[in-house]
Amino acid sequence: FAGFGLGLGEFGGAGLAFLGFDLGAGGGGGFFGKSLEDMTEADLRDYFTYVRDRAGWQPSTLCIAYSGLRLFFRHVLGRDWELLREMRFPHRSRLPVVLDPGEVRQLLAHMPRPRYRAFFGLVYGCGLRKNEAIHLKVADIDGKRGGVHVRDAKGGKDRWVPLPPSVLEMLREHWKTHRNPTWLFPAPVRATGGADGPISETAVQDAVRVAARRAGLRKRVTTHTLRHSYATHLIEAGVPICQVQEHLGHSSLKTTTVYLHVTTSGREETCARLEQLLRGVLA
Repeated sequence: FAGFGLGLGEFGGAGLAFLGFDLGAGGGGGFFGKSLEDMTEADLRDYFTYVRDRAGWQPSTLCIAYSGLRLFFRHVLGRDWELLREMRFPHRSRLPVVLDPGEVRQLLAHMPRPRYRAFFGLVYGCGLRKNEAIHLKVADIDGKRGGVHVRDAKGGKDRWVPLPPSVLEMLREHWKTHRNPTWLFPAPVRATGGADGPISETAVQDAVRVAARRAGLRKRVTTHTLRHSYATHLIEAGVPICQVQEHLGHSSLKTTTVYLHVTTSGREETCARLEQLLRGVLA
């Protein structure tokens, strides 16, 4: 099986050991107590049923395992089983976690340092991804035109995002505290040993975790939660969804429509009408 490791993608040469199989020809042990050469199509189906239903593997992990094993069985053992063509692992659809405006206010108020309040205020005010905000440079802020130039974002694309005046003022006050000519959010000198670089992901993640705990928020809050909240609040405020798509940098409108499922717009009216119907039915 020399060279087989190339077929396991992210698992590398240790892939089969990770998946619970025996690499040795004719060897014992492994998932079914038999070598891969002795496995049947039914064995492979049972294996995937087990790791999905009993071991709780997520669709992304199942897809990686399936891709590697399919390549191995087809090209090393020459078995083109129907199972290797028909198996699918659909991803579960989960709604994003969204904070209401009051919760956003509480989160920002409990940030451990003013620079993190400015950072997350920008993330929420412009709907930026974590890495987009981290790597923003001073030159990317256009105060006169009221916008942020997000460069080399997801998919290698640039985009222009509106910058609310209140966020611009907050960023100006923040910049006065460090006056770094390059980075909008530079790392503390002690963290870089004097080198010039942006704030670290770890520092950002720790800050939002601390703030959420201090604010008493029971929701699972991450940096991306503020981006979700930005999109949801814009839609609730009546901003056209195609415009929200553009601000977020989504290639497909379908990605943006997920926020329609978490908006509260129209819920009160729907509940009122439903209550009228139920009164007539349940009276």
